[in-house]
Amino acid sequence: MKRAASQYGRIRVAKWLQVAAASTALAVSVCVATATTNDLTDEEVTAAVKSAIAERSTGGVFAFTDARTGNRLSLVMDDVRIVRGLPVYGWFPNVAFHDKAAPAKKYTLDFWLMPQGDKLKLMDVRIHKAPRPDGASWMSMTRAPLAWWWLPTMKRASAVAGLQAWQVMGAIHKRIAEEEQDGVVTLSDAAGASFPAELVDVLQPVGTSKTDARYFACADFRKLGSEPAFYSTAYWLDPKTKLVTAGRVTQARADGSKAATEPHCDIGGIAFDIVD
Repeated sequence: MKRAASQYGRIRVAKWLQVAAASTALAVSVCVATATTNDLTDEEVTAAVKSAIAERSTGGVFAFTDARTGNRLSLVMDDVRIVRGLPVYGWFPNVAFHDKAAPAKKYTLDFWLMPQGDKLKLMDVRIHKAPRPDGASWMSMTRAPLAWWWLPTMKRASAVAGLQAWQVMGAIHKRIAEEEQDGVVTLSDAAGASFPAELVDVLQPVGTSKTDARYFACADFRKLGSEPAFYSTAYWLDPKTKLVTAGRVTQARADGSKAATEPHCDIGGIAFDIVD
């Protein structure tokens, strides 16, 4: 008999989403999946993520680029720590690794797997925890901001009309992931020049325009090349058409201290409400 999915990874999140049934229904129309989290066991998801890692490894080493720094990491998998699922958006196995050259340096990576037909498609990989020096050793620190798929575990849902922030961020991230070729997207600057870039983060705050009720969130990208450069753009989710569109690409602001109520990209000076 197959083991039931983990209580934390499936049942708890499912109960959370029951409270926000109205917003989940809208999210389904934005991002339709062919399977739900009840279709697969933790063992099946674990096998899928291990297969994805093996396919992308050479000699047992998983090569991964840290989008924030551009550093190329050579990692060795230790184990799959936990499997979590979100209806519509798929599965998010959290996998422990260590650095090949320095085993004391520990990482955990989140893998985003979405149902596609009868298979699970790898959408993205994000660093969840990364090592920091701690005297003569290393300490694993959770990287901020957390990816949007962690937000349902941190906030109590309320029965409100419309989408939750994590659902908007998920729809935007899905749009970006679908445009990527080997993890790279093509952006155009104000002069119309195109350049390759890699997604760094989809950021809060999430807002909704007071004028046309569209949702938005900012996404940061790192331009590929010898000299690091960061760019931001707003992505807009239309609640009527369910389409996600990109705004103007601008140089990212070096203002990490700004409050979470201030967008880090160009939203055209509109009035908006914050979406939790």
